[in-house]
Amino acid sequence: MSVSLEEIIFELESDIDDSKIKAARILAQAGDASALPHLEKQLNSANQTVRYFVKKAIDAIKIRGGSAGTAPQQPAAPQAPPPAQKPPVTAQPDPLRTARPAEPPAPKTGGIPIDTPPAEEPVQTRPAPMAPPVSNARVDISDSELLQKLSKLPEDKKIAELARVFEEGDYDLLDNVVVSKIAELAGAEANPDVAGWYLRLVGKYGGQPFLSGIARYLKSPNPKHISAALDALFYIKDKNLVNIIPQFIRHPDKEVQSSAIAALWANDYEKSKQILDKMLNADEREYRFIAARSILKIPDDKSMEMAMAIFYNEEDPEIFKIGVLGIQKKTNESNYYKLKEIIDTLPSQKANFIRQIIDKFDAGHHVEEAEVVDSGTEITIDIQAEEEKEKERLRKITSAKADMKKGAKGQPAEVFTEKDIEIDINNLKPVPILMTEIGSKKESERIKAIKMLIAHLKKGASGELKEQILFAIELAAGDVSQKVRELVAEALKGH
Repeated sequence: MSVSLEEIIFELESDIDDSKIKAARILAQAGDASALPHLEKQLNSANQTVRYFVKKAIDAIKIRGGSAGTAPQQPAAPQAPPPAQKPPVTAQPDPLRTARPAEPPAPKTGGIPIDTPPAEEPVQTRPAPMAPPVSNARVDISDSELLQKLSKLPEDKKIAELARVFEEGDYDLLDNVVVSKIAELAGAEANPDVAGWYLRLVGKYGGQPFLSGIARYLKSPNPKHISAALDALFYIKDKNLVNIIPQFIRHPDKEVQSSAIAALWANDYEKSKQILDKMLNADEREYRFIAARSILKIPDDKSMEMAMAIFYNEEDPEIFKIGVLGIQKKTNESNYYKLKEIIDTLPSQKANFIRQIIDKFDAGHHVEEAEVVDSGTEITIDIQAEEEKEKERLRKITSAKADMKKGAKGQPAEVFTEKDIEIDINNLKPVPILMTEIGSKKESERIKAIKMLIAHLKKGASGELKEQILFAIELAAGDVSQKVRELVAEALKGH
């Protein structure tokens, strides 16, 4: 055994995981069969990324039938492994046509970026949210510590673990191979809450290569799927999303609305900020609640100012609590000192909230049940409970409105004539504007928007523009207006 090979084996058997990975990659290229016993010992490594590269090195050496005693003169790129097996793809057009990056994003281990495992192309999954869930679907989980753990957890603990991993991402390997398996699980999961967390993980750790698969969930009839897909889209920047996301800000489900505003923040910051500013200053409690939930969902500290605005100005106790939790989630080393500086300027009651946030940051650990203490009285900030209260309040309002309508003498919601919904095919609005207008509260505006989108198709819209139009029309298939649904059905017959 030559000296250079001995040095590589020494690195392979060191206590530093990055050194093990580099050594395994060099040995994969060298093809020296004498290294196999040393590599096989590392298959028991606690680090999943180390095991991944070691296994690839062993496979490469066995395939090449390497000869003992030959050491590499210069480290070269590792041999590419066979591409991961892809799940079956449904033969239907992507809702978004996006540029695929040449290489998948680097996985993380302990927060430190490492080289991406070589692959011929990013693994693309095509979940089918509209199809019945496949409860007995099998997904190979042997290569993922996360998936192994999740498979053994009961449903409630599984959701808690998925939420925790989404926030912390503390598993060794969340690369595109594992993320593609998570995407498969999302498509086969019957519980929409579990499927939602799978989707969020796919968006956060898979990114752009998984955009098409995530976007399909925007057509789901289940608002939990839609909300989760929008949460996932926060981590993906794409020019098409600027036109698609705003439609969901007018969705009847409040959680979908807040997710849409948060997703827009990443793709059109100025527009999202403008919407949030108006909602935070609205007299209607409902708007302020949705804005607070949106701000809580935005993970970057650019939204800290808005969370502080809720803290300073909000009198509603439930919305105020969401603002406090938002400050806690956004506190980092940069704004931590600013929070310390303002304590002395606050009334004692509010100063105590900030003091508790600072103490928790100092403690340096994640608080699973976020709580804020006010003058010795414990106040638990349970967002799920707040959501249930909000839903119950909205149910009561809706019921009261329905009762009022029963007593009224059949007053129509909107009156318009055929002339009001006529369009000039020679003076069509741009597609991005129309994609927003199909979410209008006015039925006449939605009808005109669909008519103009159809006119764009008839005029020969093609490529990416055509896909955007068809996607927008498909979204309108569930419109409450029968006229809109008829137009959509007619438009989709030939496509």
